[in-house]
Amino acid sequence: MPEITGPQVIIQPDPDGTLQQPRQDITYKKLREMRLDPTISLARRLMLAPVLAANWSYESEKNAPEGAQEFIAEQMQPLRTHILETGFLGCIDFGWQPYEKIYEVLADGHVGLHKLKPLLQDLTTIRVIDETGAYNGLTQTTDDLDLDLDPKKTLLLNIDVEGTNWYGRSTLANCEDAYDSWIKSDGAAERYDSKIAGAHWVVHYPVGQTPYGVDGTVMDNFEIAKKVLSNLQASGAVCLPNNLTAFTDSLDAQAAPEWRIELLSDGSGSGAFIERMKYLDALKVRAMGLPERSILEGQFGTKAEAEVHADLAITNMDMRHRSIVQMLNGYVVNDLLLYNYGPGYENTVYIEPAPITDLALQYLRGIYLAYLADPQTQILEMENVDLEALRDRLGIPMKPQADPDTEGTVPESVYPGEYRIDEEL
Repeated sequence: MPEITGPQVIIQPDPDGTLQQPRQDITYKKLREMRLDPTISLARRLMLAPVLAANWSYESEKNAPEGAQEFIAEQMQPLRTHILETGFLGCIDFGWQPYEKIYEVLADGHVGLHKLKPLLQDLTTIRVIDETGAYNGLTQTTDDLDLDLDPKKTLLLNIDVEGTNWYGRSTLANCEDAYDSWIKSDGAAERYDSKIAGAHWVVHYPVGQTPYGVDGTVMDNFEIAKKVLSNLQASGAVCLPNNLTAFTDSLDAQAAPEWRIELLSDGSGSGAFIERMKYLDALKVRAMGLPERSILEGQFGTKAEAEVHADLAITNMDMRHRSIVQMLNGYVVNDLLLYNYGPGYENTVYIEPAPITDLALQYLRGIYLAYLADPQTQILEMENVDLEALRDRLGIPMKPQADPDTEGTVPESVYPGEYRIDEEL
């Protein structure tokens, strides 16, 4: 049956098939500025690191051409880190990452992939088929010149695609509100620190004059206050003349003093900024798809809770990794199979990403196996291992244990509602 629905995008393509980039408030320029935020930068790199650590294996079907599995591995493995880093971060930052596929003829006559050239999103637009909205290549615009790239010459990686809007959805754009609020809070905290924060000596004095010094010279109280303040600022100490009886009396009385010295500090005012900025940092991390306890400092909760948060983050990364590898299989590996072995061999060789969640288990298994390699430690360890729990963890099927009270008797029913022959007898 033919496809009868049109492009599934809010903004319809131009007559020439160009799919205009979504009109959104956030610009590529601002997204690049947001990447410099320390918390966002950390989240981006931590999202990428487990993906780079998870190896690829190359699998083949029974009908795969001879040598095809080795050929695909030779072509794709050297480009693996480059593809994952540019593709994963490009999709996180902008929602999509376009490439130009550049092929070359190898010495043995095979058609190989020379490189995958990342294209700037600012200079690139996506073309679609008017009738269905299917992907139909890219257009590069430089110096007012439009260069159309055929679908077979391009690779498009994207995430969170809605309908046939192949530009996807930027993960980084989810952080915009938290990022803007963090910038405002940081600016307010800086203004607060420059005007209010810190400690200040304050000398309260009565209006008028007071005899001052050994000779009893009468001085304006303002001048006396300045001398006291100067001594406090210079050395942190002050000498009080005995004839300032009004000052000492007021200190004893503690009621409407005429002279008073106090130290003003910012108190806990700056703490409100710190707590708010920590909260906004947590929002940035959540917007990136990472539970905050998986990467930010933990103050509350249990270790088990933190491990659950980390598991959720890793599962999210694993899903993104598999999605990108699936697109590579469909649009790069299949093309190499087509060009070198002919039609009909697509999907006979494919990349299989190692599960990210297995990386830690692989490491621990290696240590444990090395530990058990010594016969002495093996015997000692077997005495301490809960074999039943180990079998459950590995999913090993076990025989049902016989109940000593009913051993040798025929059970009343094996399955609910089961017909019993012995009931007729």
